[in-house]
Amino acid sequence: MSETLPKGWCIERLLEIVTSVKTGVPEFKGEKKYYSTGSIQGKKFIPEGIFSYKNRPSRANRIAIKDDVFQARMKETEKGLIADDKLSEQLFSTGFLQLRPYGETYSSKLLYYYIISPGFLNQKDEHATGSTQEALTDNNAVNLTIPLPPLNEQKRIVARLDKIIPRIDAVKERLDKVPAIVKRFRQSVLTAAVTGKLTEKWRFDSAQRPNDSALESGYPRSLSGAETSEDMESEKELSPTNKKIISHEDYRNMWNDFDIPERWTVFI
Repeated sequence: MSETLPKGWCIERLLEIVTSVKTGVPEFKGEKKYYSTGSIQGKKFIPEGIFSYKNRPSRANRIAIKDDVFQARMKETEKGLIADDKLSEQLFSTGFLQLRPYGETYSSKLLYYYIISPGFLNQKDEHATGSTQEALTDNNAVNLTIPLPPLNEQKRIVARLDKIIPRIDAVKERLDKVPAIVKRFRQSVLTAAVTGKLTEKWRFDSAQRPNDSALESGYPRSLSGAETSEDMESEKELSPTNKKIISHEDYRNMWNDFDIPERWTVFI
């Protein structure tokens, strides 16, 4: 991997560059919001509740400070976040890996972008262990690596990502709406077809033609109104499928949810 890195970059052990914050919450007064891995739903952070020091859940054993970076320990789970002013001093689950850079060695924002990248997530999954639920342990976390660019280049990378990532997220949000839009359009077309709206213009144009006959309009002779009732009865008896015409009343009862155009009928 190091052969593909730019000049001045190197690969380092993650925990030699950043601190893996240990569990443990100092006693506090009042109440704090508690965030589990399930609280992280995309860009929304929904606390599981508000707790005092004594009544907090046993897993609420981490406390954030601003710019701490969190990622879920569970295999094949992406719950990355960086603590801002709102999340600072709040409780977090032990199900998170909590990282804090040493001084100016690594940008917290770049660290956040790294822990949500495939490069980190693949490593996390490779080192996850467990019989019932595989997760990254503290012992295995020491095996994780991280690319280390020069500090001034880290700042440039973050500036570029801060511009690009929101655009990507906006595109994804629009694309996520496409299946629902396509589904509604398909349903509208089918509804228009079975209610006559799809051929409304064709019927109007046909009605404006001089000497509009049943054959010119494209309707079967049995619907043109040219035959007598005896003719229609004879045709019905001779028909191989022996179809019959539903009465106007039955027709309306079956299709009462639709606005059926004139000159339409239903065969059964």
